[in-house]
Amino acid sequence: MTSLITVIGVLVTANLALTLMVIKKIRDGEVRFARIEASLPGSRPPAEVMLAPGEQIGEFSVKTIDGELVTEQTPFLLVGVFSATCFICHERIPEFVKLAETLTPGQVLAVLTGDQGSFANELPNLRQVAMVTNEAAHGGPVATALDVKGAPAFGWLDGARTVLASGARTSDLTVVQAARR
Repeated sequence: MTSLITVIGVLVTANLALTLMVIKKIRDGEVRFARIEASLPGSRPPAEVMLAPGEQIGEFSVKTIDGELVTEQTPFLLVGVFSATCFICHERIPEFVKLAETLTPGQVLAVLTGDQGSFANELPNLRQVAMVTNEAAHGGPVATALDVKGAPAFGWLDGARTVLASGARTSDLTVVQAARR
């Protein structure tokens, strides 16, 4: 009986080890594929990730992680939406922070969806340049108001609720950036 339990224990441990190895390989492959896809010339996101230029954001009311009230009437000019489960989102946060540094913190909104703890490394930098909200799910109030369909999603607004540019990369906003200079 003891030998049977030992054999079963060894099999379960081996199965767990193999499963963890497969998960790691899958995750590594996703990150590698995402980097390759993002570097291809002319590669574009498959569809609009949020409201298109000329569209108006919907109504919402949320509190930032610092307790500050933010609504659609708050005059933010730059918004970034990031998902805790998105590898590319974590890679693009530094780009967003760099862009946000050109504005004052009250003009930048960062929306984190999912587990806020997943953003522990990026959160200090985001908090320095943006009002940061955390939505439990992808269909939260801000994501709904911006009609977010994927992450990451970036948008320039005109301060009057109208989207000037949007996309899955900060480089999708370069037309507005150039006009601001």
